[in-house]
Amino acid sequence: MGEDGYVRGASEFTVGHVQGAVNIPLGQLARKLQRIPHDRPVVTCCNMHHRGEPRGERAAALLREHGYQAQTIDGGYPAWKEAGRPVEEPLQS
Repeated sequence: MGEDGYVRGASEFTVGHVQGAVNIPLGQLARKLQRIPHDRPVVTCCNMHHRGEPRGERAAALLREHGYQAQTIDGGYPAWKEAGRPVEEPLQS
């Protein structure tokens, strides 16, 4: 799948995220582009809380503008988790 990236806030990411994902909130993405390798595809993900154009889509568009092969996970983290794909979540006691 390439380099997974999150464009959610830190508290959202801590609650649960795609296994192996790296969190860079959308507001910080433009100044942290150097952290993202150009040599492989990048997949973005959000929690789908914003109607219209989700953060994941906006992040993927920004990355494509800078020459990255980027796409977003359709349906965001909720769809990923619902499909039974690997996630990382804190242990509940």
